[in-house]
Amino acid sequence: VSLECQENLVSIIRHALRSGMNHIETAQMYGCSEIQIGAALKVLLESGEVERKDLILQTKGAVSASMTQDQLRRQVLSQLQKLQVDYVDLYSFHGLNSAGDYDLLFHNHKLIEVLQQLRTEGKIRFIGFSTHGSSDTILRLIESDAFDYANLHYHWCGSYTCTGDGEYGGNLGNVVAMNARDMGVFAISAYDKGGMLYRPSHKLRSLTLPDMEPITY
Repeated sequence: VSLECQENLVSIIRHALRSGMNHIETAQMYGCSEIQIGAALKVLLESGEVERKDLILQTKGAVSASMTQDQLRRQVLSQLQKLQVDYVDLYSFHGLNSAGDYDLLFHNHKLIEVLQQLRTEGKIRFIGFSTHGSSDTILRLIESDAFDYANLHYHWCGSYTCTGDGEYGGNLGNVVAMNARDMGVFAISAYDKGGMLYRPSHKLRSLTLPDMEPITY
């Protein structure tokens, strides 16, 4: 990464903070994002432009069938090191999309226990998951009562899941179930899966024009 690119990232985060946006999200699988964000936050924290307590920092990490509890723990601690922080506010299991992923967390290697222990140690404040899975798979995870929040598809012009299932074709039922448990709901991919607003269909445009484009609406 060039110095110019990294300085641009610092400027973007600085502008976001000045505009009142303090939730910063990244993931292990997003290339060198954790390293770059960690370096940028160090600049802003050391300059006194922001305090750590005023940030909501979220990252995500993937799991696999061969992963042990020790491997997951080392993965999370490595992510904290890249971000140059003592803790993250939000940590998500990244991409829990199948019944097999549920088993990895609650049966096979009981990987959920690792994040629960790290929460006890103060390394993680809240535990969540991100998903593109079917509504039934998502509901099963919600009903485990092991999570504080989830990143899922729920959009104004279509409640998308990767299978398009669930009541009303998406995640409305899951959002209701999360609300009943006081879970946080992060609606992801709002401009993409939520109607491809950057490249809307003729039908969608006909509903908002001539007043505005769908993405503006």
